[in-house]
Amino acid sequence: MTTPSCDSNSAASGSSNASEGVQSDGDRLRVSVVLGPCDAMRAELFVRVDACVEGDCEPFRLTGTLVGPRSSIATTLPATVRLVGMPAAVGVDASRFPRPAGEALAKAIFTEPSFWTPELPNLYQLDAEVLCGDHVIASCHRLLGLRRLGVRGRSFWLDGRRWVPRGISCQAASGGAVLRDGKSLREAAVAAVVVDPEEGMCQQADREGVAIVALLGDAARQPLDRNRLAANIVGLAMHPSAVLAVVPREASREQASEIAEAARGLKGTMLLGHAVSGLLPPPQTMILGVDYLVVALQAGEVPHPAWRRDAPPVPLVAWRESALVTGMAGMAGAAGGLRDACDGLQASLAAWGTSDGTRQLPWDWAGYLAS
Repeated sequence: MTTPSCDSNSAASGSSNASEGVQSDGDRLRVSVVLGPCDAMRAELFVRVDACVEGDCEPFRLTGTLVGPRSSIATTLPATVRLVGMPAAVGVDASRFPRPAGEALAKAIFTEPSFWTPELPNLYQLDAEVLCGDHVIASCHRLLGLRRLGVRGRSFWLDGRRWVPRGISCQAASGGAVLRDGKSLREAAVAAVVVDPEEGMCQQADREGVAIVALLGDAARQPLDRNRLAANIVGLAMHPSAVLAVVPREASREQASEIAEAARGLKGTMLLGHAVSGLLPPPQTMILGVDYLVVALQAGEVPHPAWRRDAPPVPLVAWRESALVTGMAGMAGAAGGLRDACDGLQASLAAWGTSDGTRQLPWDWAGYLAS
């Protein structure tokens, strides 16, 4: 399952060209999807395929259809949108994405597109073929989700509305591949906070409408490798459910900058954050390519006083790392209890924000995570 990618700053308005996400499809096919200019009534989608073939061949052509939307939540009369072949130079930044031989590019125009949100996880079925002359050399069959996600000021915006994520740690079954209770998470409007979510989990979240906050890490606790983390970001960006990715607090400013640079142009509308200690004063400058900060706190801790007035003007997500999460997916039963840890964190930060005698903080927290 893949997700189109678009620039995070333009995604909130849906009116600007997007960056590219890439995913391998075996050894013969690389598929990338770009969400271009879009609004509530119209969206442009670019599909690019690089076929790995040997020998000379006349220029490749990409043909196919996108059919949808399909959703696990609602039934909508499906529409069929055809791919129209385009010159390879259109819609792709050649300086950042070299175009090897064997490339085909096509464009689809949606009228009244159905975008992916947790409330309505709309997906489209892509069926495409790569032709060399009259011969089919490769085919592609997968689901796509059109996602408009971006930043306005200190807030996240999803599909034209302010979105405040509340996420909890989610254990998984089958070796980490499946969410235990995605339906309860969606009904409670709670995001799943997961370390390096696997492909199967992302596919399930795409279908069930569960937003994923991906903590970039390594189960074997290997040293941070910017290329590996960038590759993880690319894979995650192909899923509409993977809304936020977090560079770990262990990463230095220099390492976070390298990771952001390596992922630049590949993360699409998925937003990239960097976790920092809330006990220290806030950084005064932002890393290029980092969209938001995650302010990490242990249970019972509150941020350094400097966060009240001197925080950078970007979305700030509060993260209580050692909170006792009683509403674990698949464990608590009542969906309402899933948000308790996040609501408790929000209440404690509201009290901290006014503890110096002011009526309220001059800004709002963009989200709350408990793990």
